[in-house]
Amino acid sequence: MQPGLLAKLRYLDELSLNRNDISWIEFGLFIGLNNLATLRLHENKISVLEPGSFTGLNSLTTLYLHDNKVTVIQSGSFDGLKCLAQLSPNLTDISETKNGTFTGLNIVKFLYLHNNEISSVENGAFDPLHSIKYISLFNNKLTTLHPDVFVNIPRYPLQLQLSDQITDTQDWDCSSLCWLKHEEKHQTVKFQVEEKYLPRCANGSAWSSLMCLSQGEWSTIDLLWWYQNWFCSSFPLNSTLCCSSHRNLSRTRRGSWLPKDWIHRPLQCGWLRHLQL
Repeated sequence: MQPGLLAKLRYLDELSLNRNDISWIEFGLFIGLNNLATLRLHENKISVLEPGSFTGLNSLTTLYLHDNKVTVIQSGSFDGLKCLAQLSPNLTDISETKNGTFTGLNIVKFLYLHNNEISSVENGAFDPLHSIKYISLFNNKLTTLHPDVFVNIPRYPLQLQLSDQITDTQDWDCSSLCWLKHEEKHQTVKFQVEEKYLPRCANGSAWSSLMCLSQGEWSTIDLLWWYQNWFCSSFPLNSTLCCSSHRNLSRTRRGSWLPKDWIHRPLQCGWLRHLQL
């Protein structure tokens, strides 16, 4: 389809282009469709989304992209979709989610990423989603999620679907998801009530019975392990660690806890150059 082909359909509200063997979205194809609210592009052969793919769709609220061959969503692919509320690039071949993937999607509320090949979600990838309420990530190749994946998005609370045990073969390292269990406890994150929609733990234990210590119950050994395995990898080279004294612990700028005597113990943070207590 050539750019400008649809330009005269300026009053069109809904457009269905699914099941047409479309493999490429030409830049400017949708220019002129200023009133389009729903676009169906599912069940095609689209493999790459590029900046400008959806230029002109200023009123689009729903975009169906499932059942394509998408492996790459380039940064800026969704620029201009200022009204988009629902995005479904599920059932494709996306393998990773990077910073910039969802740039411009400030009011998206529902994001469907299940049934892909996602093995990693880059910290900050979801940061542009200021209005997000629901994210599905089941049936991918993820085994864990870093706390920073969701640190800058709002909690209404946020509803996550990490499993669908009817069709899902994805097992989670639940011991690394205690931060998520704490968020569930404090109702900033929620799952659907049915057991089949809760994360399925690789060790066979049920998510509902997962035991996680509260911050006040963490032992020094737990904290040192957390520091070496998570904190050291979270701060960039030559970053400044700022801590303030609190009883027997120090609180980092990320709001987590470290023992006061941690500096007397062998830690594997050879890059650390500046320390302020």
